[in-house]
Amino acid sequence: IVRMKHYATVVTLIRQTILSGVEANTYLLCIFINCFCCLNRVDCSFSVLGNMFKLGLDSDVITCNGHLDEALEVFQVMQAKGIIPSIVCYNIVIDVMWKSGKLKIAKEIFSSLFAKGLRANVRTYNMIIHGLGKGLANEAYDLFRKMQENGCSPDDCSYCTIILGLL
Repeated sequence: IVRMKHYATVVTLIRQTILSGVEANTYLLCIFINCFCCLNRVDCSFSVLGNMFKLGLDSDVITCNGHLDEALEVFQVMQAKGIIPSIVCYNIVIDVMWKSGKLKIAKEIFSSLFAKGLRANVRTYNMIIHGLGKGLANEAYDLFRKMQENGCSPDDCSYCTIILGLL
């Protein structure tokens, strides 16, 4: 049905499938995201991606393959129109960017959230620290300290990432 470009039908079928009690998996939700993008509803794609994280499903580059630039563009247009995305939206975009190898963009988005008056949470910091990884351990450690200075308490993931980065 997707190959026939009947994206609205696929969205309806997936909704019905999930409502009938079938457990959503990464593959099904990636199709859902793709259909929303094809319908020019990137906002709904972000919502599905957020739900993937809540369900503990890991997205990968395949999740946003081909739609990464469009997602970033929608995010930037929202900001240009004065719509300040929530920290959850920021986290989703940052996560997708660094997992796609676009750490520079992820760091720019991370920096911009402070200018919008938002406070990064432990998940936001952890993603950037993890993205910096072993290659930029000193920068990761500096961010780890800044995290604490900004009143954000590190969690187990924060400490493990820093320790692994320093090895």
